[in-house]
Amino acid sequence: MILSAALLLVFAMDGMIGRIDGLILLLAYYPYFRGTLDDAKQQRKDAPVTDLKQPWLNIIVFLAGLGMIALGSNWVVENGTALARLLGMNDLLIGVTFYAFGTSLPELAIALGAVLRRQADVTLGEIYASNIFTGLAVAGVLCLARPLPVEFMIVIRDLPMMIVAGVLLQMFVTTGRRFVRIEAIVMIAIYLLFLAAQFMGFTISLS
Repeated sequence: MILSAALLLVFAMDGMIGRIDGLILLLAYYPYFRGTLDDAKQQRKDAPVTDLKQPWLNIIVFLAGLGMIALGSNWVVENGTALARLLGMNDLLIGVTFYAFGTSLPELAIALGAVLRRQADVTLGEIYASNIFTGLAVAGVLCLARPLPVEFMIVIRDLPMMIVAGVLLQMFVTTGRRFVRIEAIVMIAIYLLFLAAQFMGFTISLS
């Protein structure tokens, strides 16, 4: 996760993430993806097989829940963007607020459900995998399709903040092999400071 953010920062320093950069990002994602598949196959051999009495019902509920999460996230992004435009927010500010929140809602819902069921491995695995996939695979595909210009503030503030967040999370997770509430409060506080920094100099305009 830290490597993916670092690669994005290096490639963005010239103000543009090009097609060659995108190809390198995709190639960097492959060994992680292959390793994850190998681990999953091994765990499948070791894990006990559970018979479901009504597998079709589980499939229906799963698809319905997935659809509701996707629909709700789409509503947040669409209406949030309209509200942001009304307030005079620029594209970068919209991206790090409403778009980031809307696209993360499915992750939050799934992760919270796993935490409430005491399945911490699912939660942490989802957080790591999602950030790695976004930083390498999604960014790689987008840059292959079309080179992406990068604003200066993303290079000097946002991407370094991603690296700091990744380092802190890794430190908190590996110390005592637990991620406790005080560490979570620190992460939330840092995010609030990051969010406040995004709004510095922003004034609401309803004209």
